[in-house]
Amino acid sequence: CSVYGLDDDELASLAKKSKEREDHLSAKAKSDAAAAKRDAEFEAAKRRAAAAVQAPAQWTLEQAEAERKLPHFKRDDAVEAMGRSVDAYVPGKIRGGPWDDGTYDIDYDDGRKDTRVVPPLIRKAAPKPGPPAPAAPMDEREAKKIERAKAEAAQLAAAER
Repeated sequence: CSVYGLDDDELASLAKKSKEREDHLSAKAKSDAAAAKRDAEFEAAKRRAAAAVQAPAQWTLEQAEAERKLPHFKRDDAVEAMGRSVDAYVPGKIRGGPWDDGTYDIDYDDGRKDTRVVPPLIRKAAPKPGPPAPAAPMDEREAKKIERAKAEAAQLAAAER
């Protein structure tokens, strides 16, 4: 049976291509929707953060920090921040600030830089795991036990030969 002059194999091939195209468009639409949602969430977070640090002109930075309990960072503090050039929390360091408006400049570990990042978009970086703690020194009794165990193991090994 042929439709439009196409045999069954050609129809199956066209149906397969149509399905692949439909799946591709569906995946792209989902990806675009997720990206739009992330963008909207990021912009909303930036607006909330900007509103959080808005203070009357007569306030000093210290009063604003006390009032809003904003985090305080100093130069070279390891942080994770979300600024204009990034859409997720990215590790970096404080390069400058706090400025009069309470913002900070960030140098990200990947080489990007942001200026005037509001404190609600900055958080302290998770501590990096350090080297393992040194083993506690053995007391004499423990050392003698270990020596006896080694000697017994050596005697057993010699007896088995």
